[in-house]
Amino acid sequence: MKKLRQKFSNLSVGLKFLGAVILIYLILLIFNFAFFVASLDKFIILIIKILPSILGAFILIFVFNYILSDRKIKKYLTGKLNWQKYFLTVGLGILSSGPIYAWYPFLADLKEQGFKNSLITIFLYNRAIKLPFITVLIYYFSLKFVILTTVLMIIFSVTNGMIMDKIVKN
Repeated sequence: MKKLRQKFSNLSVGLKFLGAVILIYLILLIFNFAFFVASLDKFIILIIKILPSILGAFILIFVFNYILSDRKIKKYLTGKLNWQKYFLTVGLGILSSGPIYAWYPFLADLKEQGFKNSLITIFLYNRAIKLPFITVLIYYFSLKFVILTTVLMIIFSVTNGMIMDKIVKN
């Protein structure tokens, strides 16, 4: 019952925010129609630019979640460390979605079955790379910036994972 109440509370906050935004746009429509039309045009152009990338990201996430089950992930990610496990963990971290606390039980289960601390570090580090937001970053910054930042985050995640493997033994 508590979870249901919390869900409705979160929904209520979202609906209040949506209502406030609609109210602001209605006030803008009444008092400054030209600005309303200009902002609506920019919004539509932004949606048209971003929508294909967001759809592509969600399709990739859906396919990835459909293909790989928990058993397959555990099979590929336990045992001796190698570059394949590092890169698979990087991909899993990038493609993971949802709140971080929802991943803790899954990672604890993997750790009990032999998942190394270094791979957990790499996974958590790469959760910062969000596929749906990459298009927004490209729009506001540049493609070079996003590529450089993403590559550096991946490199440093693997480096931190290797350091974690040396410091903390399983």
